[in-house]
Amino acid sequence: MTMRMCWKRLSRAIMVGGVAALAACASGETPARTTAVASPEVRAEGAGNNEARATCVATFTRQRVCTDVYIPALVDLRTSLDRPPGIAAAVAEEGRDAIIAQALGEWSEDSKDEKIAAVCEQMIASRSATWVSEVVTAAGVCLQESGCQGFVDCVIPIMQNAMTH
Repeated sequence: MTMRMCWKRLSRAIMVGGVAALAACASGETPARTTAVASPEVRAEGAGNNEARATCVATFTRQRVCTDVYIPALVDLRTSLDRPPGIAAAVAEEGRDAIIAQALGEWSEDSKDEKIAAVCEQMIASRSATWVSEVVTAAGVCLQESGCQGFVDCVIPIMQNAMTH
C-alpha cells in the first residue's frame, strides 16, 4: 500500500473518530465502519435519535476542542492496531510526528460543523438502535470529563474496543 493510500484511509478514519469510530475498523478493509450492517428493521430511526445526534455532535466538537490531545492519541491507537493497514509502517518510516502533522491537517477540514453533522447522520442511519444507544451512553460518560486529557483517555479505550471487535 502506498503512503498516499494509507493516508487517505487514516484521514477518513480520523473524520469518523470519536463516536463514530467506536465501531470503526472492524475489518482492515473498511476502517471507517464495520462490514456488518444491521438489518433495516433494527436500525436506529426516528425522532428518538435527537439525543444520539446531539451526543455525536458534542463528541466531535469536544474532539475538535481537544485536538492537540485527541489526534496524537488517535494516531497512537491506530498505529498500535495497524488500522488502517499500513499506518504502523508509515509511522516507522516517516515518524510519529510527521503522521500526526498530516492528521492535524486533515482534521482541520474534517472537523468542520457540516462534516460532523453529515458523519453523525450517516452513522445513526447505518447502525442498530442498540449500538447507537450503547455509543450514546459511553460517549455521554466521556463528555462528563472536565479536561481534554480525561476526555481523550475515556474515548480512546472505547474506540479500541470497537476497532478490535
